[in-house]
Amino acid sequence: MRRRKQPQTITGNRPRAKRQITKPWILVVEDKTDELQVMTSILEKEGFGVLSATSRAQPIQMAKEYNPDVIIVDAVLPDATGYELAFEIKLLPQLARVPVIGLSAYSSHKDAPEPPAKVFAAYLTKPVRRAGLVKKINELLEKRVKNGIRRRRDKPLKMKGPLH
Repeated sequence: MRRRKQPQTITGNRPRAKRQITKPWILVVEDKTDELQVMTSILEKEGFGVLSATSRAQPIQMAKEYNPDVIIVDAVLPDATGYELAFEIKLLPQLARVPVIGLSAYSSHKDAPEPPAKVFAAYLTKPVRRAGLVKKINELLEKRVKNGIRRRRDKPLKMKGPLH
């Protein structure tokens, strides 16, 4: 089993010592800093470790380094769509089984543009509500535990066409 690298800084400026208690780590990808701060605050208060990224360039490297338990991706980023980013994540063998939650301002996932493949394990609308966010993350984490820590897919997705 691949050992997860401990992030050096999460919310403070000093490096953290080795974790004594394992807690789930959530990678949040959101370009709007106010929404990112709200989600980070909610997740930290609920006891999750939080990693954050604001553009397409950061999250893939962060996910490779820190091996998060769940990834939350905004469907609309300035340099890519959340679908494209989630698909890129799913193509990497070490991240293929990490559940990805899609976020969108659309009132329903039925109203949102159709993703090129089913890349989101769950879909939430903005503004994010604490109860809904925490419930969905806990459901995904419980599903992983129930499946022997195996995540949604046994193999990474294969790209069948352009992501546009």
